[in-house]
Amino acid sequence: MGIMLLFEFDHRKLKESAQFIHTLSQGEKRKVMIARTLMSSPQLLILDEPCNGLDSYSKEELLASIEEMIAAPNGPTILYVTHHIEEIVPSITHAMLINSGNVMGKGEKRDVLTESLLEKTFRVPVKVEWENERPWIRIKSLLLTEKK
Repeated sequence: MGIMLLFEFDHRKLKESAQFIHTLSQGEKRKVMIARTLMSSPQLLILDEPCNGLDSYSKEELLASIEEMIAAPNGPTILYVTHHIEEIVPSITHAMLINSGNVMGKGEKRDVLTESLLEKTFRVPVKVEWENERPWIRIKSLLLTEKK
């Protein structure tokens, strides 16, 4: 289902396994939690800020696993919640922007993740660039315009 669970379970090593979990990185722990959830074959998987607190490498590793999960033919529907649009992987097809409970835009991601709608949502001037079907946002610096 996208994430391969490569752990062999031996009931005699349960205590050792519990200690092993505490040695995992945050990204590895998140993968284990997602894999654990996938064992019940859910139809819907809600991922709320799954990359929060991860370093850049761990974030990209986790996003690659999520991309595989979304692209899997029998995988669950994913509801991905984030404040960071660069986390929206290519297989995510639709997006919704919400600000203070108000829907600012919804639909196909390229139609929603526009500079205009993102500026209204985040209330700052932004530049959006697309690379490998992923959107990347840059805040237009207010400080540079003030110094000139």
